[in-house]
Amino acid sequence: MERVRAWARENAVALVDEVPFIDLRTDCVTDACGETLAKARARCNAREPLLVYVRFDYGTSHWRRHPQLDRIARELGYKPIPIEPTPVAVDGTLFDPIRHFEDWRELDAAQRAEFAKRAEAKLIEAAERIVQTRGRYAAIADLLNREGVRSKTGRSWTGETVRKMLQQTGSYADLLACWAASDDARIREHAKAVAVRFGLESVF
Repeated sequence: MERVRAWARENAVALVDEVPFIDLRTDCVTDACGETLAKARARCNAREPLLVYVRFDYGTSHWRRHPQLDRIARELGYKPIPIEPTPVAVDGTLFDPIRHFEDWRELDAAQRAEFAKRAEAKLIEAAERIVQTRGRYAAIADLLNREGVRSKTGRSWTGETVRKMLQQTGSYADLLACWAASDDARIREHAKAVAVRFGLESVF
């Protein structure tokens, strides 16, 4: 809030109200700020009051942008004024918001990659336990869900999710199995011929 107060002093602007706001969702922004902004707007006499806010995506590859904020502000008659955050002293230590959010973005990306890697490892392990039979993908999905393993997107497994992920990351036998399950007869015949050639008839 001090950053906004400093901007108001520098630009000789009267600060009518302060609205601290944070989205509880970590994966997306929402329009939950609308009600609070509407209440603050009722206190402003100007025809087009300024909505000054700190935009934390400066220098962070546009991570965590909040397009709803600008849209709602304009609908309520505000003129949005995004300002760049500046380092501030916190308990005697200089805190750089841009560096903080960039570090958090990198940590988030690393955690997502590690989660996807674990999901892939569990999928391959489950695929090795389920024989090549009709309904194999659904059976693998059921096994992973029973064991509490989530897909790389954090959701429950489905037969289609298993099929697509095995096609992307699985063995050559799994790729042939994907072709064998195709609705196109030509693809099925091609898969069968390749399987015979490489001794992978068990796929069928």
